[in-house]
Amino acid sequence: MPLFLISPVLGHLTPSFPCDRVKECVYLKMRWRCKMRSKVVLACEVCHSRNYSTEKNKQSSPARIEVKKFCKSCQEHTLHRETK
Repeated sequence: MPLFLISPVLGHLTPSFPCDRVKECVYLKMRWRCKMRSKVVLACEVCHSRNYSTEKNKQSSPARIEVKKFCKSCQEHTLHRETK
């Protein structure tokens, strides 16, 4: 879906919303994002260093994220879990 549509009434570009929750969307870095997505931090299970951050949809997946990623401190692939 394009980020901007040409308005037939106004004759200029208007933002197009990616979802029907128009009031809950926030314009951030030239992209519309819903407030349902939130930033989470992933920490290594071995050394507990916080190496990665990502976004997740809390409504569709309320459980904590567990991903196997490369840890810079351990120098190996380890399990990374979502922190509080």
